[in-house]
Amino acid sequence: MSGMVSFSDSIAFVVPATIDDDERVSGGNLYDRRLRDGLRAAGLRVETVAVDAEGAAAAVRGLRGGRTVIVDGLAGSWAPAHLVELTRRAHVIVLAHMLPHTPAEWTAFCVADGVVATSEWTRAALVAHGVRRERVSVARPGVDERHRLAATTALSPGGGRLLCVGTLAEHKGQHALVAALGTLGDVAGWTLEVAGSADTDPAYASSLVTAALATAIADRLTFSGVVTGPALDRAYDRADLVVAPSLSESYGMAVAEAQARGIPVLVSDAGGLVEAARHADAALRVPAGDVPALAAALRRWLGDRDLRDALAAGARDRRHEARAWDDTVSDVVRALPRVARGARDEVPA
Repeated sequence: MSGMVSFSDSIAFVVPATIDDDERVSGGNLYDRRLRDGLRAAGLRVETVAVDAEGAAAAVRGLRGGRTVIVDGLAGSWAPAHLVELTRRAHVIVLAHMLPHTPAEWTAFCVADGVVATSEWTRAALVAHGVRRERVSVARPGVDERHRLAATTALSPGGGRLLCVGTLAEHKGQHALVAALGTLGDVAGWTLEVAGSADTDPAYASSLVTAALATAIADRLTFSGVVTGPALDRAYDRADLVVAPSLSESYGMAVAEAQARGIPVLVSDAGGLVEAARHADAALRVPAGDVPALAAALRRWLGDRDLRDALAAGARDRRHEARAWDDTVSDVVRALPRVARGARDEVPA
């Protein structure tokens, strides 16, 4: 790995307490875990400061000054005022897995010494809201190297094995996908597996599953819950098409994962998803939240063998372009010296 950095003190990494919880799988947790482990492999000492919403303020308040602190944006959102105060005595980098939601969170992002965005789209959105461009680095997520090297699975005859991977949450758009598929009851042979935790937004997840199982297509839908490790590998191996119908998205790790495995994708044009699925020869795209357009794209995929074969070939040809997690870590490592030196804006009192 290039860009090695030496620090006399350990780096504090403030992350959600669920970072290593196999039952609370999220893209943010995976990114944080890979970054933490990668920084350690690069020779840096990393102290993990795991927090929940109730304990975040006390944990941030208790961090020593004069050191470099990397803060997961979700963890920082639980104590934005204390994060602003921390910037007066430490070198702070915020990981922007998603955009801030409140004025206090935006203030913390704006006064941080550095912000790491997971896509160019996220960087542009941060800059548009007042974060200084020179403070924002991009470190897109990576994929496991073994997935790029594994043999690809041939398409099923009808291309009907659909997979949607992601936390069950409104912004992920699974309700739009179910609604679109509800218009395809006349098309034989397709099934959908939805793999993702219901813990982030239990009310949404419950209403989604209840409504989906009350439809005429209920027997074609499987809600698998949290799927990890070999079980997730098998889910990808079975899939003909990975669908990401998000209404908002900073990047799209499941899409990158699918492409690394040589699987075509159908994505919305929300945020960083277009960046994750940037190759037209391996992806279909539809406007975010447009159920008729999503239904039409699915009908086209299921009804056009030549299209399926072309996109599958494109996905196989593009898989070697997938980033490794070492690339992500290197991007962050390159940002560290600049942050440690950084001149900073005046921090609000």
